[in-house]
Amino acid sequence: MSAQSPNKPGAPFDPEVHHAYWREKYQGEAYYVEGYTYDDYEPAYRAGLEFVTKNPDGNYDEHESTLAHDWSIYRGDSRLDWKEASQAARAAWERAKIHRMES
Repeated sequence: MSAQSPNKPGAPFDPEVHHAYWREKYQGEAYYVEGYTYDDYEPAYRAGLEFVTKNPDGNYDEHESTLAHDWSIYRGDSRLDWKEASQAARAAWERAKIHRMES
């Protein structure tokens, strides 16, 4: 399966498929800031993926305040503040949600 492919229908959710996608695509996103690396964005993508997995029927806006609060836990060495990270977390959430509905 290529890094751009979603999970196959009926297959268990595989976050590594999504991480591979974001590793390839993050610099093309509208929210990307020149000079930041994938390591800066990865914690935000991981947070979005983990929350959509835990809350598959919810929407991002319902959980954004919790994600914002938990950013200090997810952040690690990322240079992003929550305002910057929230766009990546939302993108990961929305992409995962679409692909979960397709599977």
